[in-house]
Amino acid sequence: MSSVRIPIATWSNSQGIHFGVILGDSEVSTAVDCDQAGVRNQLIDLATWLFEHADWRIESDWEHAESISVRVKARPRYQDGPRTVPVAQSTSVKIPCVRLQSEYGYKLCVQPHLGLSFNYDQDADLRALMEHYAAESLRAQTPWDLALLLPPLAYTVEFIAVNIKQRNFARMAPEQRGDLRVLFDVAEPLLRDRRNFGAAFGRQQASSDLAQRLRASRGNILLVGARGVGKTTLLIEAARKAVRSNSDEQLQALRDYRFWRISGARVIAGMRYLGQWEERVEAMIAALSVVQGQLAADSLLELIRTGGDSPESSVGAFLLPYLQRGELRMVAEATPEEVQALRRLLPGLLDQFELLTVPAFDNNAALALMREVVASLASSSVANAPHEASPELINRAGSSKLASAAPELIFNLFARFLPQAVVPGPAVQFLHKMARSAKTERIDSARIYLEFAALSGLPLTLLQDEVPLAFETVQAALAASVIGQGAAVAAAAQSIITLKAGLNDPDRPVAVLLFTGPTGTGKTALARALARYCFAADISAQSESRLIRLDLSEYQGFDAAKRFLSAEHGQPARWLQQVDAQPFSVVLFDEIEKASPDIFDVMLGVLDEGRLTDAFGRRFDFRSAIIILTSNIGGNLKASAGFHNNATDAASAALAARLASTSSVSKFFRPEFFNRLDAVVPFSALDASSVRSIAEKELAELQNREGLAAYQLTLSWDEEIVELLVKVGFDTRFGARPLQRAIEQNIVNVIASWRLAHPDLHGKSLRLSLGERGVVVRHCY
Repeated sequence: MSSVRIPIATWSNSQGIHFGVILGDSEVSTAVDCDQAGVRNQLIDLATWLFEHADWRIESDWEHAESISVRVKARPRYQDGPRTVPVAQSTSVKIPCVRLQSEYGYKLCVQPHLGLSFNYDQDADLRALMEHYAAESLRAQTPWDLALLLPPLAYTVEFIAVNIKQRNFARMAPEQRGDLRVLFDVAEPLLRDRRNFGAAFGRQQASSDLAQRLRASRGNILLVGARGVGKTTLLIEAARKAVRSNSDEQLQALRDYRFWRISGARVIAGMRYLGQWEERVEAMIAALSVVQGQLAADSLLELIRTGGDSPESSVGAFLLPYLQRGELRMVAEATPEEVQALRRLLPGLLDQFELLTVPAFDNNAALALMREVVASLASSSVANAPHEASPELINRAGSSKLASAAPELIFNLFARFLPQAVVPGPAVQFLHKMARSAKTERIDSARIYLEFAALSGLPLTLLQDEVPLAFETVQAALAASVIGQGAAVAAAAQSIITLKAGLNDPDRPVAVLLFTGPTGTGKTALARALARYCFAADISAQSESRLIRLDLSEYQGFDAAKRFLSAEHGQPARWLQQVDAQPFSVVLFDEIEKASPDIFDVMLGVLDEGRLTDAFGRRFDFRSAIIILTSNIGGNLKASAGFHNNATDAASAALAARLASTSSVSKFFRPEFFNRLDAVVPFSALDASSVRSIAEKELAELQNREGLAAYQLTLSWDEEIVELLVKVGFDTRFGARPLQRAIEQNIVNVIASWRLAHPDLHGKSLRLSLGERGVVVRHCY
């Protein structure tokens, strides 16, 4: 028998009735009596019963309790059928709150009258949080509800002494145990929510062998395999088997809390001062010993990238002596590239692990596994069908709502368009997602194509083999955005047709094109047009987000390669993160010839095998990307400059430009770099008709700007306007690049002044003419 202190709050109302509540009780136990002593006795009896029968509901380690009140404005509302009618004025309500703090530093705020409680970290934030939660709770109160919340009389917060028997930790919820709370601060129980992961199909023997190793009293395990091969699923399946039987009753009750998923970022989160996260890790290891637990790290390499300025001062290095002494056990994951990085950066940590390889499935095994997953989904659907369901509904559930050809179709889509994803991992996730979202609807091939289009951003015309796509169609779509560059547009269109036909090399990027020629001739515009055409199905964001653009003139000097690959705090460069998040992209490397030679060395693997591995073993895949490099090499050749008098002269000049440009490029780049290019695409100087067409295109796009579109104002112009723009907006040295500036100065500024002078004009047609003093705007009635 022992005694513990429990915080309570007591108060009375204007009729002399006394109330009380046990603070911190998850189910808000209350008492009512005619005097305060009676309320206190009821709460003591209630707390004694709770400690004996439901001790997980209350804590006994509170060492401080303080009453605080907060005043909140509330606007009562009446409910009139489906309508909600607010009263005319808001009412100020005083809400009593209690701040609790445990001996471990755990902080809790309780608002008994509202039935609310919340955790907080900083005392400075407490009042704002109390006002916020109270206001949210009072948002839809009626006047009668607010009347019940009148300020209580004689509000008292105190501790009561409760005599209890020895507490049974096995029956207490782990989240409520003070000795385990640090684990919840820095990690997640690996097995607590088992619905998030499927069974490890095809790896039954491997999971049993791994479970046997996990049951052993010593040893750390590193699962090595490509990203997406199924390491996490295998680990969870093995962990389930490892905890199924245990003779220790207390450990059996905590079996779902034996394995804890950890990351370095979470360990150091919120730790601002020297030595803070180290103390947290020591407390975590002590808590693990209580449940004989093990840490599970999704990435062992991530642990040596966080916590310090170097691997030697990282979280992983801090864990090393505990692993060496056997005071800590871990199971972690890594890719083969990450293992090499670990061997180079912190070999002592890698030496503490037994390496187990998780091989990828071959195509036949992967397809068989997907069929097994579909069968499992079918069984689950039948088991979950309602008892009164019709036979037709049960049959539809039994098919798991998936067409019989679904596994093959999904497998082929991932294998062809997402070669960097190790099948069947992502494909199985795709299956599960579709099965969850379909409810009782049947999923046919059309639905699968739509879902995969949403995932990849690729249009259905590229995904579906039965939908024809002509070279001329693609060429015309690109030519609408890039004028006067027929040869370049044809080369870009051919890369799309090759992808559509499934004839692109699956072990290389979709295309590697070098655009060369004078500045301002449309090289970047063609890259944008490719991104818009290929990824028009991406409705989650503007298609421009699929264009990843780098100016390589910024990557010069001794540290060029490091800046090219890395950001602050060891994170990958922003452009690499974009490629990793969305492999289907157009990657544009501008002014390639100005980059440091080290950049060329880095890019050799990207252009050849479509892969890039950084110093930390992180692998980035470019096999679903279109890579475009631009250069001004050959742009100063006379054969490609100026206007031409006839078509024969223009064709001859274009041919000479292509030959001269290819020759210049081959001389500039090393042979191993040049040979990795699919095509060198020269851009010729723009002729007069092309510049005129570009000017008309830019003028037409002006009416899409908000200032005109919002007022439904359309735009037309005299031919003299186009001639003016061609005259002032084109330079043989800079191509059409100055044209945009000329439009802004001579057209946009004039329209803007006119629009502000006529703010009430809607639905009119504006006509641009050339007057004595420049461009004039008139509206047509």
